[in-house]
Amino acid sequence: MTFKHPCSAPARLALVFINPALIAFLAVFMSACSNQAWYQGVQSSQERECINEQGSAYDECKRSTSQPYDEYQKERVRF
Repeated sequence: MTFKHPCSAPARLALVFINPALIAFLAVFMSACSNQAWYQGVQSSQERECINEQGSAYDECKRSTSQPYDEYQKERVRF
């Protein structure tokens, strides 16, 4: 008795090429999400530290933590 694989040879070949591509895509996609989450977490911590400031120092502190992730990413890539 011989074992027949349920997928045809071209289908098995496609699975071999799809899996590494899918894994690479998911790795890039997930790292981007985790980078954004990391940035927002640090930003939140810095905003909480602003509470200790008074007057114009508070305003400057809040202004320094208000950069959206997209702008941060553009700036980071530029350097």
